[in-house]
Amino acid sequence: ISSDIANAQLVRLLVAEGYRVGASNVTVHWTDEQVSRMHYDNRPLEAWSQFPEWQAELQNGVARRGAALLFIDSEDPYGMTGVDPRKFAARTKAAHEACKEWRRGMDFGLNVWCIVGQPGMGLARLPQPAR
Repeated sequence: ISSDIANAQLVRLLVAEGYRVGASNVTVHWTDEQVSRMHYDNRPLEAWSQFPEWQAELQNGVARRGAALLFIDSEDPYGMTGVDPRKFAARTKAAHEACKEWRRGMDFGLNVWCIVGQPGMGLARLPQPAR
């Protein structure tokens, strides 16, 4: 399960359910959108062309073991406004090069995966459309 820390209560329920239905190991990868923003704001563009070796090994290893993947998306739609888009592009390129087994597992159905939307505070603060 990959999720922002804001979804801790939901993730706890999902971990319990995973074990209830027979999972042998439910691993949680926590993210924090505010910390991610700090990284993008403070690291130079060149730093984004290198993907951490430990993270590539983790992701490729998960794919190799045939894990089922659940991504909970609750990001603020405007949380990364103003970040240099070249940083996102460099990170994506580096991740795809370093995590080929991971990408292959998801692209070719070797790993079961799902993305779930979970409304967060950033979404809740958006103006509501007129009725």
